[in-house]
Amino acid sequence: MGIVSFIVTFMLLLVALLIFIPDDQESKDTISTSEVYENSKYGRWTIHEYVNEFDEHTGEKYLLQKSKDGSFSNSATTNSELIGEILIDDNGIRIRLKEYGSRYAKDEEHIAFKVKRNGEITDLGSFNWIDNQGYINLREEYSATLLNLLLQGGDIKFYGSVNSGRSTYNFTIDGDHLKEAMSAIGIDANKAPKAQNE
Repeated sequence: MGIVSFIVTFMLLLVALLIFIPDDQESKDTISTSEVYENSKYGRWTIHEYVNEFDEHTGEKYLLQKSKDGSFSNSATTNSELIGEILIDDNGIRIRLKEYGSRYAKDEEHIAFKVKRNGEITDLGSFNWIDNQGYINLREEYSATLLNLLLQGGDIKFYGSVNSGRSTYNFTIDGDHLKEAMSAIGIDANKAPKAQNE
C-alpha cells in the first residue's frame, strides 16, 4: 500500500506542476526567442539568431527591440496593452505588434505608419501583414528612412492606423546604441541605404 500511495502522490504532484508552471514559449516561427535587456551594452537592442525548420541555429543574426510602452484601440477596446517589436537584419526592417502583450496582431487591411522624433513627423507608408505571425515588412525606401531615424538615437514614437483609424497602434522604440548593435552582427551602419531625401 505504501508504494501505491507514493506513486499516486508523485503523479498528482507531477500533474500540478504541469498545470501551474506558466508556459513562456511563444508560437514557433523562424526566430529564436532568447533575450536579455538588463545590463546590455546595446541599450534595449538584443541580438538573436534565426533558426531553421529543425530548430537549428543558422548563423544569421538579427536585432530585436520590444517597445518601452504601447497601447492599441479598436471597436472592442481602448488603450489596451501593446508591445511593438522592431526587427533589423540584412534585408531591412520588420515590425510586429503584440496585442494585450500576448497575441500578434494581423488584419486583412493595410496598416499605415507614421513616426515622430524630436517633434518631426515622418510618413512611412502603408503595408500588408505578411504572415500569420503578424510581420510587417517595410519597403526598402521606408526601411532606409526609419533606419536613419533610429541611428540618430533617442525615442521614436510610432503610430499605426488600419482602415483610417478603425484600429490604432502606438508604441515607442529607443534608437540608442543601434550602430554598435548593428556592427556586432556584421551590418555596417555607414553602408546602410540612405533615405531618398538625403
